[in-house]
Amino acid sequence: MKNREPTRRVKGRAGTADDQSSAPRPPSTSVPRPPPPVLGPRSAVLGLQSSALRPLPSRLSSAELTDIGLCRENNEDAVLRLPGRGVFCVADGMGGAEGGEVASRAIADALRQTFAAARAPRTLAASARLAAAAVDAAGRAIKAFADARGFSGAGSTVLVLAFDPADPARALLLHAGDSRAYRFRAGRLLALTRDHSLAAALGLAEKEIPARYSGVITRAVGLGDHVELEETPADVLPGDLFLLCTDGLTKTVSDRRLQNLLRKRLDAALPDLARALVDAALAAGGYDNVSVLLVRVS
Repeated sequence: MKNREPTRRVKGRAGTADDQSSAPRPPSTSVPRPPPPVLGPRSAVLGLQSSALRPLPSRLSSAELTDIGLCRENNEDAVLRLPGRGVFCVADGMGGAEGGEVASRAIADALRQTFAAARAPRTLAASARLAAAAVDAAGRAIKAFADARGFSGAGSTVLVLAFDPADPARALLLHAGDSRAYRFRAGRLLALTRDHSLAAALGLAEKEIPARYSGVITRAVGLGDHVELEETPADVLPGDLFLLCTDGLTKTVSDRRLQNLLRKRLDAALPDLARALVDAALAAGGYDNVSVLLVRVS
């Protein structure tokens, strides 16, 4: 969630299947939407998925965890995995229950529907084009949804990781906003993306700017008919671990702390590792929704 007024602390409440289905949604496309995942009492590990990406000789395993946090009444994060297409995404909505949840979910739905309807991409460029088209379609739907209801500010960050279906040594990140991507290799955690935020534009840390400007992002999906996605290439080696996350993790857990957590749990199962990362954010205050998505290359 972005730049929102604090709400009262609510314990033990999570997005459930009923919560998600009852939220207002932007107009759907002609591709049927699959039923939403059923979440647990506060958070949900949405399974471990593994898929060989032919003709890639490498194998991708992934896991995710999303948590409402300790101070929010609703979860405006969305996470998507399409391992058969080598595509993974996190999105962090803004605009409250009537905007943020709808916005982030619209992005996940658009990506799922777009890749389901298209032939499997044969190149990384083709995957990137599909992802960008899906994000723009979601942005138009979000804007139309907000305009029709007379409220402004609905939007979402987006972060997409796409692996090259032809070259196992290449991947591409596309993002807008302050959701981050990292690569953990040989014991070292490297940030792969840069925040599109007011603080980053000023060359300052979030804690160095006035509180009312903290969390303000300079690029988001849904504020116009098109959003410019920053593209960041990434090289890929067997043994790499990619981390995609919303700012509910990065604003409470430092990069150094994340690196140490990953070093200590290098051989852990991915769902357990995702749980450890989210628990670190909750132990540090859990001020926002927190979502992590892990992809391991073998």
